[in-house]
Amino acid sequence: MRAILKYSKRQIDKAGGVLSGVPDQKMNKDQAIEILENFRSLHIHPLIVFRVSLQR
Repeated sequence: MRAILKYSKRQIDKAGGVLSGVPDQKMNKDQAIEILENFRSLHIHPLIVFRVSLQR
């Protein structure tokens, strides 16, 4: 099953800010974690392929 990006770049940036300590009235830490988990799930395969290539 292929993952789909559910959030905009602005939402992803805001989630990163929330998790790094920047307060946001519309987003709590649980929502920020969900957003970043979605982002990471989309990018995990390319990151692994790149890491394996570097290790060779």
